[in-house]
Amino acid sequence: MKVSAAGLRNRYKNRLCAPFDIDGKTLYVGSSCGYAAYPNDASTANEIRILADQRMYTEKEKTSHVQQFKQLIHWKWSGK
Repeated sequence: MKVSAAGLRNRYKNRLCAPFDIDGKTLYVGSSCGYAAYPNDASTANEIRILADQRMYTEKEKTSHVQQFKQLIHWKWSGK
């Protein structure tokens, strides 16, 4: 069975981010994962690392909690 890098990333992310209970409280974990595969995405190890890193930060930008955190930090540092 052939699995794509994106499919593998999604499978791990879904398992990692599944809510779980501790002492009757439901906890949630978020993650951002970048991926790249040789030779489809890049031809050297450094190019693969750079592309995976770029994809990870793109994923981080998509999540609303990251945006909310950035707004909070901006608010705190702007003196409002």
